[in-house]
Amino acid sequence: MNDKELMEKYLSNFNNGVAENVTIVSSSELGQRWLYHISLDPKIKQFVPSLTRRTANKEDRTVPRISTAPTIIGCILGYQNDINEFLDNDVDGGWKGGWYIYGFENEISLLPKKKLLVDVRISDEHWLVPYTAKKWSYPAKVIGKFFYRTVSTQNVLKGNSIWEVEVVFEVNRGCEVRAFKGLTLTEGYWIMTFTRSMKEWDTEDAQNVRQLSSSEYKGIKVLHADMLSYQEPPSAHW
Repeated sequence: MNDKELMEKYLSNFNNGVAENVTIVSSSELGQRWLYHISLDPKIKQFVPSLTRRTANKEDRTVPRISTAPTIIGCILGYQNDINEFLDNDVDGGWKGGWYIYGFENEISLLPKKKLLVDVRISDEHWLVPYTAKKWSYPAKVIGKFFYRTVSTQNVLKGNSIWEVEVVFEVNRGCEVRAFKGLTLTEGYWIMTFTRSMKEWDTEDAQNVRQLSSSEYKGIKVLHADMLSYQEPPSAHW
């Protein structure tokens, strides 16, 4: 059996309407090389599909999966905690180096419908699932990282905060990162600004996109990311 047939067989094990509420997406249908997942942890060797711990009332909790997305914007929307981690300066949690981008290459995936994942229209979340014994775990590969340089509140409308975020990307050699639907970043260093809210993204618009030199990137990173790990020496109070 090919991958699609194996996936269909796997889905037949669910009797709660899962098969009718997902679309099987091949790598060719996806139209790009990578699916992405973001994490503070740079040392993940294998991802294991598991049941979601998120608390959205209408989210499926029966399908073990790895949550991925075809864009970094989609990953962040599903992640949801990026602004809090930036504002809290969660050094112990690892934020000082930013978020690591894991890439899954040429994998067949499931695109859930709204009945299984209420925010899928915005996040475009795709699931990697254990549809064969070989897929009980997925090898992890870090293909880049990113950190927020600045976050400023622009407006609060009906309790929904809107931020302007300046973000810096590092894309590893031989890799590419699709930041937005219309913006793919090649290897190297990039900086851009976009608008962020808790409920949606301006997913078609990134402003002031430009590539950075290595020295520019290192200078920005030292000032705006690594400083989160800074502790005053005792002599500072002498």
